[in-house]
Amino acid sequence: MRLPSYHHRPTFASDALIIAALSIHVISRFVLHRISRSRTPTTQRAQILSMIPVNSSGDELVHVDDFSTVATDARPALIGVLPPELLSQIVEAVATSEPPRSPVSRLERDSMEKKRVSHASPVWNSIIRGGSLGWMRLGHVCRLWRDHICEGMPLLWAQSVGCFRHPGAVEEMLRRAGEDVPLSLRFGPEEYATKRKFPPWGVIDSPVSSWSQSQCMAFRSRVRSLQILDLWGDIFSTDYDHLISILNDLPGLRSLEVHCAHTEGGEIPEDILSASNASIIRATNLRKIYLTNYFIPWTQPGLTHLSIAIDSFVIPGQVLLELLSLIAPTIVELALDYVLPVDDLEQDCPRYTFPELRYLYVRDLDECIEAFLRVIQHTSLAKLKLALKPTRDWRSATRPAIKNVLVLLRQEADPLFGFMAATPEHIVDVDGALDLLRGYVELGFSRDASGLQSGRSLTDYDLALATENPRYILDEYGLCLAETRDSIKDVFPTLWDDITIVNLNLPLRTYFNEMVALIGCLTSVRELRIADMLEHLDREELIWSTPFFGPIFASPSTRLDVLWIVQSGEWNPELVESWCSALGSGLKHVATSSVDDENRTLREQSRVGLLRLDFVETSDAVKRMDEGDLVTMLMGTADQIELRFL
Repeated sequence: MRLPSYHHRPTFASDALIIAALSIHVISRFVLHRISRSRTPTTQRAQILSMIPVNSSGDELVHVDDFSTVATDARPALIGVLPPELLSQIVEAVATSEPPRSPVSRLERDSMEKKRVSHASPVWNSIIRGGSLGWMRLGHVCRLWRDHICEGMPLLWAQSVGCFRHPGAVEEMLRRAGEDVPLSLRFGPEEYATKRKFPPWGVIDSPVSSWSQSQCMAFRSRVRSLQILDLWGDIFSTDYDHLISILNDLPGLRSLEVHCAHTEGGEIPEDILSASNASIIRATNLRKIYLTNYFIPWTQPGLTHLSIAIDSFVIPGQVLLELLSLIAPTIVELALDYVLPVDDLEQDCPRYTFPELRYLYVRDLDECIEAFLRVIQHTSLAKLKLALKPTRDWRSATRPAIKNVLVLLRQEADPLFGFMAATPEHIVDVDGALDLLRGYVELGFSRDASGLQSGRSLTDYDLALATENPRYILDEYGLCLAETRDSIKDVFPTLWDDITIVNLNLPLRTYFNEMVALIGCLTSVRELRIADMLEHLDREELIWSTPFFGPIFASPSTRLDVLWIVQSGEWNPELVESWCSALGSGLKHVATSSVDDENRTLREQSRVGLLRLDFVETSDAVKRMDEGDLVTMLMGTADQIELRFL
């Protein structure tokens, strides 16, 4: 989502300046890369205050990131004389993709990689990736940039207060954010200790030690959003009793995120949650709540966005029903990840209408989803994502659950979907003393049927369906996926005939039979992209992969406008030559074998308009390839051939 404007500026009358801004954006990203190339060991936390660029004058050394320094008396680059309006656009563009991340220890990163966090939630990516100054590094390009960014863009600084929790850093960021700008607070983990002294939200009580009580109250009144990432606490700890009182001191709070990595499990006592003296959020302006391994009730209606992901503890069914009743009139986006109770959604439960609901994400057991559907009466979803974990009775439970969820999706377009993707996902499955990764397939569908090379998104779906693969299914997963496929056809009879654009982004040897069956259902495909079909680059794997194209050209009349193959790996000239040779001969064979001798004209025509091969090099080595010889090997497979070495 694009950040709001951070600098008052006139609207550009010409697109030329926009193009210039994008060009300078590329330059600035290059600068960020160059200033972080030299790496020497250092302690990240000890450096964090000095890493934030300060508005100072004179010759000095400043930290450009957590690994290197540069002198400020160097001659400014030409990009330092950009108009302020253009520079603001550059910084905003970088800020959307390079947010600052709280510094974390190796212990914290290792802990996150080992924990069974619900569905590998992307919220933890910032922990696993480690700390970074992000867009703040642009303040080290030159003195002019530093002055403009540090003193002339208060809204940008207001978006990241708290991500660096050193008291001096908090005070400096608040100064740069000004006195009237609404604040977004982000609190990451602190250094691990056996008994922590400072929970992530402690800064809210006393952001600056020298502030008076009235200054602290004014600060809290400016808070509009709060995000907390907690690696060591959990919902049952006493720290969270204090958090509720803090939240009720934030009258302007509109968005709340609390994500806990650790939980002791068990069920939250219903009498505690329902008691009149229970801790309850009473923020009257709260509109968005995102919770991971944490739950606390609230009393105010008007919520538009709600996401709850649970790893091990249970929310009582009656509490969940009360929650649905409260949010039903206004909720727009709802995500429930392992939240649904198994036994508490009985046949006689009340049913709720969700008139504003446009996006629904549900991940749970098939029997829980089936029960949940009993309380949803009417909605018209624009987007739906379902991740279903089959129970041992999946043959009887999976198909009804999928069908009943699909009918909630709005069916206005004709055809409903034109694009389909298949991507691999995984779950952590506990098998005895082992935590095993079990792979499964997610099918994504989009109404946008624009071409693969148009710059369209390959991951933004209107409908996403995934059937997980627990250990009691394993070898029968193909049958389970077939149930998913047939369930879709039951609700959308023409869907498989309407798909014209397909993106397969998964290892074919692992899912060969499943993908062959899926391709066999698609009768109107015009463009096909296959990414990383090989897990290992060797000659045997290269030759093995070519029979997959047989089902694609099973019909003599099938012709692809685009066949786009992307493969990552450590390429060398011999492997590239083997791949092109095997692919060329394989495509020629499967494209002609389905055409009998009576149709000689068809046999002489290529079955592909454009064949595009992307060789993505994963190592740092630069290797030269003779493209002319490679194209010769592929002649006859397509009207046009493109080779790209990336």
